[in-house]
Amino acid sequence: MDDDGESPGRLLIIGGAEDRCCGAGLLERFVGLCGGERARIVLVTTATGLPDQVRAEYEQVFRKLGVEQTRELRLRGRADADSDAAAAALRDSTGVFFSGGDQSRILALVGSRANDILRDAADEIKDHLHDQLRCHKDRRSHIVHHIPAGKSKRCFLCGLKGHIRLNCPNKGHFGRK
Repeated sequence: MDDDGESPGRLLIIGGAEDRCCGAGLLERFVGLCGGERARIVLVTTATGLPDQVRAEYEQVFRKLGVEQTRELRLRGRADADSDAAAAALRDSTGVFFSGGDQSRILALVGSRANDILRDAADEIKDHLHDQLRCHKDRRSHIVHHIPAGKSKRCFLCGLKGHIRLNCPNKGHFGRK
């Protein structure tokens, strides 16, 4: 959790076959990690051949789990993956959920702006967890809110270098600088 009580975003890639009927287990855990009722979930339906049906099913499940803000991101090709709309949706989310289907359709993301945003988010989460583990080794239970010398990380929230989302001075401002 950051200073405002928000947890870092989560990325869940699934091949299908989870319980969508009741949201048991996996989806409940995902919603909890994304902020519960305050979650802002982006549903990437690129892989499925039935995007409208899949979107409707997941929106219903997430609503049952208390999520009011679910947004579909249907990336039909590279132009969609590089769009301002896709970048804004991903930056504003607290969780990204990839539906099942033909995962080769996701190749449109490789090297795209959306790919860069997702990679930065994954790196931030990895760094956040690494910092927590390192602090445990120091026998102190705290989160490091600075970038060690020699590291030049880019903030997932505002896009500036030299800090991470957990201590972003530009909270509420989205878009790379």
